[in-house]
Amino acid sequence: MCPECSRVLATLRGMLRELVGRHEEPPPSVADGVIERLRRGW
Repeated sequence: MCPECSRVLATLRGMLRELVGRHEEPPPSVADGVIERLRRGW
């Protein structure tokens, strides 16, 4: 495999790991987001 292809694949693997890691964190609830905005004063 050429060096350029190896770099592209390494970058894609890193991006994929990051995306998978994001799904492990539960998304904040709508209420939490609204409360946070109210605390900041919109």
